[in-house]
Amino acid sequence: MTAARAVIAIPGTMCDARLWHRLPVHLPGVDWRHVPIPDGPDIDHLVTALHAALPAGSVNLFGFSFGGYLAAALACRYPNRVARLFICSNSPCALPESETRQRRQLLAQHRQLIPVMLRHGFHRQAEEILYLQGCDHYGDPAGKAKSDRLR
Repeated sequence: MTAARAVIAIPGTMCDARLWHRLPVHLPGVDWRHVPIPDGPDIDHLVTALHAALPAGSVNLFGFSFGGYLAAALACRYPNRVARLFICSNSPCALPESETRQRRQLLAQHRQLIPVMLRHGFHRQAEEILYLQGCDHYGDPAGKAKSDRLR
């Protein structure tokens, strides 16, 4: 029997290890290792923290959504650490207006849940909703400054 091939999996924003839980049964011989997106003020900090979290040697790196941006940045900065790179659900283009509108509506609905989340101890999740509400995901040039104030 051969050893499982490890794949370091970086999720998208507001995703956790549950994102990958159905994959192992469909990909025998692959050892999925979830690495959460670290906290940090900018991409450089996130890439540095992710690099520090990698096991020794070169790795197979899988990035989903925002994790794809981070995986690509990590591969560019540390090419000798990435044996293979796979990026999923990541686009170099702006979101279509319909998607932008839908995401804004969803965030507005989630924002209404923040008081309930805080009462029940879901502080990190509430913070992520506030952060996303202020992010520049929607072409708002002031979004970065707004999101920094929320953090």
